[in-house]
Amino acid sequence: MTTLWNMLLRSDLPNDFLDDMYFAVFGLGDSAYEKFCWPAKKLSRRLVGLGATQICHRGEGDDQHHFGLVVTRTTPVLVDFSLLIIL
Repeated sequence: MTTLWNMLLRSDLPNDFLDDMYFAVFGLGDSAYEKFCWPAKKLSRRLVGLGATQICHRGEGDDQHHFGLVVTRTTPVLVDFSLLIIL
């Protein structure tokens, strides 16, 4: 993963480097931390910055929710994903 991450962070990559890529990101984190799901947010922003297309909203799971693991932003993720299945 480190090799991939280092490659994605290179400043000399063109903005259309990932034009043909479609992706989805789901982050699992602890909302008690200041940088909740930070790696997922950073990865998503970088992929979009390199021209990739998000196929659905980024999902974020919180393992500190009082009901146990709770996925935040579920409705947009599920709605977007169901549209992709139908198409």
